[in-house]
Amino acid sequence: LNEYRAAMDEINRSDPGATELDDGPGGTIRALQSTINALPELKEKKRLIDVHMNIATELLSHIKARSLDEFYALEEALMEHRSLSREERSTVQSLLTEHGTQDDKLRLLLLLTLHPNASVSAELL
Repeated sequence: LNEYRAAMDEINRSDPGATELDDGPGGTIRALQSTINALPELKEKKRLIDVHMNIATELLSHIKARSLDEFYALEEALMEHRSLSREERSTVQSLLTEHGTQDDKLRLLLLLTLHPNASVSAELL
């Protein structure tokens, strides 16, 4: 992305009028040819950047829709055998009833079952 932006800035900065005064009409033509030759490569780079941005945006929407960030935070806490705070306990109940896929919920339930503090698991289930 930075390489693409730098190339576009270079093209936009080139001032054909200034080049003509320095190198004559031939300099302007060379600068224009150079710009025209760089355009297909830059268009392809922009297309690839757009494709990657669309993929990233779609992934982010799926992550938010399934609340994967919240599942991940709770799963990490459970794998580290930390006791869950009151807020995390309410988040567990919310996730198990409202968010995520069946696989997400099953994964969280398995970790709750394996948690060394059985009372936490029993309270939440």
